[in-house]
Amino acid sequence: MSNYIPRVVCMFLFQGFLINCNQGCSTGQYPCILNGTEGRIASPGHPSYYPNNANISWSIQVPHGYSIKLEFSDNFKIGLETNCRSDYLVIYDGFTTGSPVMGNYCGSDKPPSLYSSGPTLLVAFISDNEYQSSGFSANYTAIKPGTTCSALQTQEENANLILRDASGNIFAHFNNSYNYNIKPLRCLWRLRAPPGYGIKIAINALKLDKNTSCLQSNFNVYKGYFVQEDKLVSRYCKIENPAKIYLPDRTAVLRVQINQLSSWIGSEAFAIKYEFLKKDINKCSTLNSEQENSNIILTRNNGSFTIHTENGDPDQGLQCLWKIKPPNGHQVRLSFTKFLLESDCRDSFVEIFDGENSEGNGKFCGSVPPWVMFSTGGYLVVKFVARSSNMRNLSRLSIVGVYEAVTYAKGTCSTINTKQMNSNIQLNDKKGVIMTPNYPSKYPSDFKCVWIITVPSGYRIRLHFVAFNVENHGCVYDFVEVRDGDNSSSPLKTQENLCGITIPYDIYSTSNNMWMMFVSDYSEQMTGFQAFYSAVTPEPWRCSPVNTDQENNILIKDTPGVLTTPNYPHPYPPNLKCTWHITVPSSLRIQVHFHDFQLYSSCSFEFVEGFDGKDISDQSLGRYCGSNLPFDMFSTGNAITLVFQSSTFAGCRGFKLSHFILELGPGICSKGNPHDLNDNLVVNSTRGNITSPNYPLPYTRGMQCTWHVRAPIGYHVELNFTSIHFPLPCAQDYIEVRDGGSSNSPFKGRFCNVQSASRIYSSGRELWLRFISQHTTSEAYKGFYVTYRMIKAGNCSRDFDQSWNTNLNFGESMSGSLTSPGYPAPFPPDIKCTWKITVHYGYQVQLIFNRISLLEPCTSGYVEVRDGYYSFSKSLGKFCKTEVSSVRFRSTDRRLFVHFESGNTSMLGQGFDASFSAMIKGTTSSGSLAAGAITISLIVFAGFILITLAIIFTYWLLKKRYRRRPNSRPRDHDLAVIPPMRVPPLDDIPDCLIAEDRPPPYAEAVNQDDEEQSPARDVGRRNSGCTEETVEERSIEAERGLDNEGFTNDPPTYESLYGVDPT
Repeated sequence: MSNYIPRVVCMFLFQGFLINCNQGCSTGQYPCILNGTEGRIASPGHPSYYPNNANISWSIQVPHGYSIKLEFSDNFKIGLETNCRSDYLVIYDGFTTGSPVMGNYCGSDKPPSLYSSGPTLLVAFISDNEYQSSGFSANYTAIKPGTTCSALQTQEENANLILRDASGNIFAHFNNSYNYNIKPLRCLWRLRAPPGYGIKIAINALKLDKNTSCLQSNFNVYKGYFVQEDKLVSRYCKIENPAKIYLPDRTAVLRVQINQLSSWIGSEAFAIKYEFLKKDINKCSTLNSEQENSNIILTRNNGSFTIHTENGDPDQGLQCLWKIKPPNGHQVRLSFTKFLLESDCRDSFVEIFDGENSEGNGKFCGSVPPWVMFSTGGYLVVKFVARSSNMRNLSRLSIVGVYEAVTYAKGTCSTINTKQMNSNIQLNDKKGVIMTPNYPSKYPSDFKCVWIITVPSGYRIRLHFVAFNVENHGCVYDFVEVRDGDNSSSPLKTQENLCGITIPYDIYSTSNNMWMMFVSDYSEQMTGFQAFYSAVTPEPWRCSPVNTDQENNILIKDTPGVLTTPNYPHPYPPNLKCTWHITVPSSLRIQVHFHDFQLYSSCSFEFVEGFDGKDISDQSLGRYCGSNLPFDMFSTGNAITLVFQSSTFAGCRGFKLSHFILELGPGICSKGNPHDLNDNLVVNSTRGNITSPNYPLPYTRGMQCTWHVRAPIGYHVELNFTSIHFPLPCAQDYIEVRDGGSSNSPFKGRFCNVQSASRIYSSGRELWLRFISQHTTSEAYKGFYVTYRMIKAGNCSRDFDQSWNTNLNFGESMSGSLTSPGYPAPFPPDIKCTWKITVHYGYQVQLIFNRISLLEPCTSGYVEVRDGYYSFSKSLGKFCKTEVSSVRFRSTDRRLFVHFESGNTSMLGQGFDASFSAMIKGTTSSGSLAAGAITISLIVFAGFILITLAIIFTYWLLKKRYRRRPNSRPRDHDLAVIPPMRVPPLDDIPDCLIAEDRPPPYAEAVNQDDEEQSPARDVGRRNSGCTEETVEERSIEAERGLDNEGFTNDPPTYESLYGVDPT
């Protein structure tokens, strides 16, 4: 419909009178202008039938600052159809047909009440020549619109809130005078932006309904003029973070519905800001309509394009299409300077087409920009899609594309280049892309491309293929060739040319140059290939295809760690050899444990092999391939060598292993220990732990370890198992504990799970433990972890379990002390302690309480003494009084029973402090002292006898040594008369020849070097200032018979020299 509307026949109600429009409008004035504050309009003849071919319009104008309310009567019937093509009524929010359409109406459904956003409204009625009906009538009224929703306004006032300013705020305030639980509240704002503008709505605060279903109260945004569910954009009832909505239309309706707001009385229920934004149809923007964003045409010689999200609402999504069309005779070069999309291409992506009907050059997402692309058909099409589902924040998305019109494709092989250009493509960046012409479409026939890649010095080149489809006829007609250098004479990097559909493995150069060629013949074109190149640096600290064979000889010193094949757990590259040399200090050993293993099944082509030493000439520890997990490897020395060799059939995931440092020493069971050491492990620290070999890793099958846990005199051993993992039943693998120092000691238990084990206490100073692993299954078990500590005899504590606390003994000690737990601090509640004191035969026990501090009654805590070994022995006394001291008890025999028990009350005393001593039966305390003196005297006398015997024995050994002579008598000519020699004064003897006061070390006293050395030469080496013997000295020794073989028999033992064991 054009802006021109012909002369009409109209009727309107002015000041209560029905007036014919022709009478109110001057001749030739169209449309009929109605400028009263209220009135009536109707179709011609209403309620009778309107005429055919009617074309009637009314322009209703009210004073500035008012809007128009239009209400239709119930008698509404226009035409027979509901699609409003023949007879219909159209209403514009303005005074021309270019104004926004508020609605088209026909049929028999009465239109809703309509409100204009400004002071003008245009109503047009059109009928054809086929059918007539009764038409319509409507009343219009000028109303003063508001901008703020309030509970003090009428429903009509709240339903006609008009926002026409360029920007503004929407508030709703509530006070206690409004009963929100009874009277619902409805508010409706209409927004109308100028032509060429869109609408931005920012929701800064919203708290209408605690229920997220939004059934009671909500805030709604609609497109257009009316509240229609099919026009709904968004619905909210509360928000945690601010939200923004962008509408490409000029008009929008905001509606607030509040059914119950009692919990928000006195607070700001919502705060919303709107703004009219200028649209740019040459940009991809959330402000544009879908039609505008899907047809953005770029025709300049160069330029850029972006997505303009303006922090868009992720619920809206965005889709744009650019068509880049260069001048005639040119192609398009496209690159991206900024590219940031969601990592999942299902959420957002960019797709590029070489022309409008091509299959596409690829779909891109994430943060890696597409490669540089050239058109071949005259223009490029770029499509951007950001879906509404699963998107976190549209504002994070950002792309900047740069385009220019070109006549050739620099840096790529293309059909728009000359043959000379395609035969010498220089690539000098640190990374880039290489493709066959027209990729991913089919490459042309009879074509040749040569790329020469150069990266900075010190780097190497990695060539990674992502797609490969080249004609496969023995790689003779179409093929790819790669060389390790910068020309066609450089060494080949592959054993043969590349073709077929199998994606080649990564190819690495050994320098900073790589030469690459693609050739096609006249038949059978395929899609070709796409590959990326990048500059990489050598990695001599690990096995890597970037390294040379020499760099893959890796030395690992003094540190445990993890080793994997390159790319693990992805397939390792072919034709790769790596060697690890692992060394530790000489006193340590190495264990290798495999966590995962998958190689080619033939050990002739690829394998892992271990060697027990520093290189591959040492003893092999096994060669492994296939998918079975290898056994652990253990070094017998301080070095292991591991070799990995891959074949040309590489494609398995490889392996992952750990190498550990094994300590050798007391208490540590290890595969690296000698068998006799593992069978006699001595533990005598005050506390620590004992574990199965390799714990928490699986232990090795076929091992046996024995520990002797020894406490000092006056102490016992406590064991606490924290982890046990053995196969059930306890027949093949287990840990066994005995109460003593040997396998014949009393049996304490055999354990294979932690549920069956409890704390174990020694009755004496020792516990004996033995670990045995004999299972034959392939399943791995962790073994056990147990902690130990030395506990003082007679010590009662909450840290110990009841079996210990109620069976405290001192062995057969002749004296000792016992206290309540924690003394002198208050003892804990609910604890029981029992001491059983036993002394030697012929003695009695005397117990003296130095102090007793308990509270009455005895339920709070007491101590009781019994004359015997049991709880039913005769009671000698029970105490629960405060501050009792110097209480003495004496047994009738050699045993005494003491029991202490605390109550469960918080009123607890300090406890007691007591000591005991052994007395000769029938004596008093003084008699006990005399007996002690006699005992000490006997001990001193026995010690004197032992020392005397030791001195006599030592003298005998030394005398025997000097009398030692060879078995055969030396020949006469070997002996010579030694003339008397003057003994020089001590001052004339060099210092180096004066013997030290202490004996020399055993290695020096008895020389056991492979090459025999004379004492003189040995002294000359050890002492500075002494020279080696001369030829004359050696001849003198020969004359004296000092070099006779009879004097050079086996050297004396260490015991014969010093009389003690060397250890």
